[in-house]
Amino acid sequence: WGVVHDLEGFSKDHLLQRYDAARVMIGTLPLGQTPTDPRPHMAFFWSLPARDRTKVHAAGLATWQEGVTRYWPQMAPFVAQFADFDQLTFAEYGHRVMKRWHDGRLVFTGDAAHPISPQLGQGANLGLCDALILSEALSRSATPEDAIAAYSRARKAHLTFYQIASRWMTPFFQSDQTLAPWVRDRTFGLMCRMPWMKQEMLRTLSGIKTGLFSHLDPGDWHAPYRLRPGASPSGSIIDRT
Repeated sequence: WGVVHDLEGFSKDHLLQRYDAARVMIGTLPLGQTPTDPRPHMAFFWSLPARDRTKVHAAGLATWQEGVTRYWPQMAPFVAQFADFDQLTFAEYGHRVMKRWHDGRLVFTGDAAHPISPQLGQGANLGLCDALILSEALSRSATPEDAIAAYSRARKAHLTFYQIASRWMTPFFQSDQTLAPWVRDRTFGLMCRMPWMKQEMLRTLSGIKTGLFSHLDPGDWHAPYRLRPGASPSGSIIDRT
């Protein structure tokens, strides 16, 4: 992350990304202010295959900075803040699928329970749901063991959907493929204008999908967020069997 010296070309409240097919991805995410600095800050990310990390470092920071600004000229003053690659965090991710999310009294939640690629931006949402549903299970069950087993059952449909969807989406945004990003550029915008597809895409990005044709109703968590009549949710927040 870093300080935004000039907001021109950036946003205070939107994630912005630029792509070259699926081989290059640059993104900025506004973070607001810090307790000690009133200037706007934003998170910055540059995607590259893990195998290329050594090659990028060997080419030098200046070469990398030049590459970033070639794709996004407004980024020049932002990336100029970095004097060493050690100021950037190299983060790898992988897809791991667990058969269940507990073992005895050991409970897995958050990224430990369901590491996925960040294409759908659901890591925090899923972790918060884990905590909420585990809390509800503990309040409803006779024993901790029953609660933990109920939690594991209740998370299955929700987590399975996002694990599959995230893995399926990855080649369209971060890969060496040429066909997938070509399809992305020619279909995703169109799908956003199709009423049913737009609705389902919004539900996916809201973190409430449990299957291709099912979803949770956030009103079960907090009444003001209940879906409008006719939305027909068919998921369940907690397995009450």
